[in-house]
Amino acid sequence: FIYYLDPHNPDSDGDDVLDGDELQVYGTDPHNSDSDGDGLKDGDEVQEHQTDPLLVDSDGDGLEDLDEVVVYASNPNSVDTDGDGVSDYEEVNLHPSDWSEEDSDGDGLSDYEEIFEYRTNPGSQDTDGDGLTDDQEILFYDTEPDNDDTDGDGLSDSEEVLLHGSEADNVDTDGDGVSDYDELHHGTAQHNSDTDGDGLSDYDEIY
Repeated sequence: FIYYLDPHNPDSDGDDVLDGDELQVYGTDPHNSDSDGDGLKDGDEVQEHQTDPLLVDSDGDGLEDLDEVVVYASNPNSVDTDGDGVSDYEEVNLHPSDWSEEDSDGDGLSDYEEIFEYRTNPGSQDTDGDGLTDDQEILFYDTEPDNDDTDGDGLSDSEEVLLHGSEADNVDTDGDGVSDYDELHHGTAQHNSDTDGDGLSDYDEIY
């Protein structure tokens, strides 16, 4: 084979990889400092980033090596830099999450859980804006993190849980036939089906 290289220069293309290594070790082009055309010198890929100098996207995650190294500072050799089950590409392009954080919004739910299991916003601690964090709704109150009034009674989940102590997933906490919202309107107790203790339920007295 005739390579037409400079016999007086061990690194003909100036990419910090010896011509012999380019041909015999890496299979790169000794005439081209960036064999795969991804914007990173062959030498930088081999020695600094440990990426494949023949592939534009070494880890195959949909983000080019140059973007991972220079723009996002993600790992160009890992499809999922933070190991949360959501690929770097998805976190950068499809979801409001951080490729470097397993739980981007710090609400106690991993990005994977929010995106694929609960359909909540991985970039917001309180997806429905009701005053309860997503993890509180899912793990403690059994309410819907993407619905600010889970039981549809006219009171937000946070009003029921934090202000009135009623059940946010139950329209009628005391089961007397009067909704929690209507009990507030009438001044009756949400936890007592017979507020005045006269033997008649609140429902019978009101309706």
